[in-house]
Order: sequence, then structure tokens, then C-alpha cells
Amino acid sequence: MQYLIISGIAVVLFYLDTLLNSLMPVGSFFFTSHLLFIYLLILSVYKHSSVAMTMGIVFGIISDVYLSTIYGIYTFGYIACIMLMSRLFNVFYKDTAVMISLLIGFVLFFEVVFYAIYRILYSTSHGLIYFIFHHGLPSALINFVLIFVLFPTVLKILNRSDY
Repeated sequence: MQYLIISGIAVVLFYLDTLLNSLMPVGSFFFTSHLLFIYLLILSVYKHSSVAMTMGIVFGIISDVYLSTIYGIYTFGYIACIMLMSRLFNVFYKDTAVMISLLIGFVLFFEVVFYAIYRILYSTSHGLIYFIFHHGLPSALINFVLIFVLFPTVLKILNRSDY
């Protein structure tokens, strides 16, 4: 039952990501929400990395097919970041401030990896500084706000013992 609830939350967050990203304003500044990605990172620390890895593979493939023009980029990004996050928290203490700063850092890392791959394959005309100021930092800011909603909710659900 617990794995059904965890998977159900992931499905809901996938659709919320899609909805929030479709409402993204078109202009010089734009953002991308990564609720599912953040959820998978939280799962890798507070649940188990194999659960997060399995869900990362499944939802990475779904994201690649549904959202991406380059297949495998979400799957690779999810797997790499989940592995890094689980390894980092073997070193760090599970402090909330460290967790939030690592989540924001991983969101920025995920965005920069996307930019680098698109820069190599599609020859985008924007430089790295433009990308960071017009996409990376607004995405980090929006995801920072979303973490304060998602993080306590997920911890409450994972700590419940009646399912």
C-alpha cells in the first residue's frame, strides 16, 4: 500500500509539473518547475535510493517520451542526480537546511546539464550567462518556493506508519 501511495504522489506531481510549465510566462525570463525531480531526490534520502531509482527510470522514460525532443535526457538526469544525492547524504547529516540547499543545487545542476546538451546538439544562440540569468535563476527561485510546500508534505506522508 505504501508503494502505491508513493507512486500516486509521483503521478500527481508529474501532472502538476506539466500544468505549471504550460502556464510559464513567455518573455525574456522563464522558469521550469521540477516537482517530480525534487520528490525523487527526497525519496532517495528519506525512503530508499532503490525506490527512487526505480521511479526515476519509469518517470524518466515517461518524461522523455512525453516532454523531450532528445530521448534519454530525463532518464539520465534523474538517475545521475538520484545516485549523487544518495551518496552525498551518506556524508552529510540529514539537516533540513542542507537538504533544501542541495535540492536547489540539484535543480540548477539539472538545468545546466539540459542547457549543455541542447547547446551541443542544437546550437542554441544564447550563452551560459544569459541562460543562468534568464532561465536558471528564475527556475531555482520558483522551485525554492515549491520546495517549502512539497518538502514538509512529503516528510509527513513518508513518516506515517498507518499504511
